[in-house]
Amino acid sequence: MEINDPQGEKSSPWYVTSGLLVKEMVAGAAETGGGNVYKIGPANVAVAGDGDGGPTYAQFAGLTGRADSQEGKQLSDASFLRVNGDVAEVTTEGDAPASIKIARYEEASGHNWADVFWSFAGSMAGSGGTGWLPTLGYPISEPYWITVPINGQASTILVQFFERRILTYNPGNP
Repeated sequence: MEINDPQGEKSSPWYVTSGLLVKEMVAGAAETGGGNVYKIGPANVAVAGDGDGGPTYAQFAGLTGRADSQEGKQLSDASFLRVNGDVAEVTTEGDAPASIKIARYEEASGHNWADVFWSFAGSMAGSGGTGWLPTLGYPISEPYWITVPINGQASTILVQFFERRILTYNPGNP
């Protein structure tokens, strides 16, 4: 958590934010104030699951460029990120364990929202329908299916990076 402007309005949702940790871990550079940047390289830490055995923040570093709008398309047309960082297109419905669509294209960052994540964001209180922005930030990646170990078992989950958080969706959860 960070206070961006100690002199700011304390009742503003922007007074305290969760920082830009995800964005900084992917970029490998942290803003330390006063225009200073501390560069250490993208984090070689698994983004989800039990720890080892899944894609890392560093493997997402090359996947943050702007994308074209895919609004309304089935996510089964999306990409699958392999453990070694290679991106493969989902080729069969069996590769994508749930029927999920792209709900929204975020022009501000040039990324598409998976409907499960857009629905979650919409449940956050806030004026003008952007209550999610101080908590999540803008999406900085497309949604990707990944396979990670969860309780020692390989599980395919959906993951999407935002400036401030990573959201995951496990279709195997109730």
